[in-house]
Amino acid sequence: MTENTKQLLGDSHNYCRNPDNDRYGPWCYTYDHGPDSEEWGYCGIPFCDEGANFPGWQNWKHGWQRYEDSCYIIQYTLQTWDEAKNLCHDNLNAYLAEIKTSRENSFLMGILPKPNIDITGLAGEVWLGANALNVKRLFIWNNSSTYLDFTDWGPGEPNGRDYEHCLSTHMYNDGKLHWNDRACSTWHFFVCEKSVGLSGCGE
Repeated sequence: MTENTKQLLGDSHNYCRNPDNDRYGPWCYTYDHGPDSEEWGYCGIPFCDEGANFPGWQNWKHGWQRYEDSCYIIQYTLQTWDEAKNLCHDNLNAYLAEIKTSRENSFLMGILPKPNIDITGLAGEVWLGANALNVKRLFIWNNSSTYLDFTDWGPGEPNGRDYEHCLSTHMYNDGKLHWNDRACSTWHFFVCEKSVGLSGCGE
């Protein structure tokens, strides 16, 4: 997106457009009514029903993936944290993923989509199931209502700036995904979790 187009569309908040026919696809613009909260980046919109085949992201195996007693599935639609939480519950009888151990974290970080860090705007953000929207501003897993015993925060995180009270992943300079606090109103992919049923993970 050109700078002129950014200025032209600057009054329209929270949208996904491609007025310049950018070869990488539509651009997302979000504004969270806070200092330095304006963000531009490529939208993660798949080109077809085959999943996330747009530049910068690797395909993740379709369907549920099992680890120990849980099943996980990534959703390639851009949602706010609250929308993602509701979609996991309403559509999949699941919840935003909760990571309780280092081994579970290694598994999940290994199967989440990896960004091409050379493409601006794709920095590996995927919603996880914790927030700090409580009075004490301490991160709590939403589904289990428990505090975070294990964490994998990126350097300097969580910093709580710009109303960043929800948990996502982010690609850091070490080339790995770590945890990051993000404004809950920003749009990211998300990963849902559910318990293994009698027939396994199912569909």
